[in-house]
Amino acid sequence: MNSIISMAGRMLVRTLMKRGINAGLNKTLGPGNAPDQMTPEDRAKRQQSAQNVKRARKGMRIARRFGRF
Repeated sequence: MNSIISMAGRMLVRTLMKRGINAGLNKTLGPGNAPDQMTPEDRAKRQQSAQNVKRARKGMRIARRFGRF
């Protein structure tokens, strides 16, 4: 019974962590503009930011995986 409760707790914590990380990264990036209203420099900067966010999310997943051990 105790293992079921701890499993449910881990699932809840994982979901909340995912939401929090995604919310923080989305807030950092901001909503942005439509692509047709951006200059080429803005578009390139936005693309670079999106790649950095993708790397950050991947890094957080790996860190959480190593944190379990």
